[in-house]
Amino acid sequence: MKKILVGLLIAFVAIPAGAATKKVYTGVNRILMSDSNEYGGCLIQPSKRIYTSGTTCPFKYISLDCANATGGEGSSKADGQRRLDLALLARLTSTELAFTINDARKVNGWCVADRVEMLPEAG
Repeated sequence: MKKILVGLLIAFVAIPAGAATKKVYTGVNRILMSDSNEYGGCLIQPSKRIYTSGTTCPFKYISLDCANATGGEGSSKADGQRRLDLALLARLTSTELAFTINDARKVNGWCVADRVEMLPEAG
């Protein structure tokens, strides 16, 4: 019995802790731009309170990392700009987006959206 418990304990310790990600659904209330790497160059304020439970992400803002401040693998300034373009379109059309936020990538304490999806119109 002890061997089984020790084996299970070793197995759980050996599993690497992954970053928590969460998909949140919201419109865009404000878009903040910066000419530096502050906030990753661009930040959005959700139009409603988003629930980030299960992550260490604050709920008030989401960085789109337009400046690639996190230097994330497979990410670039162009990727951040495309996320910003979609946020601008959503703001102009009052459409909700689905943001996949990642608490392993933060800029000035704000979690970065790894993915932004335009949601189909309800109806």
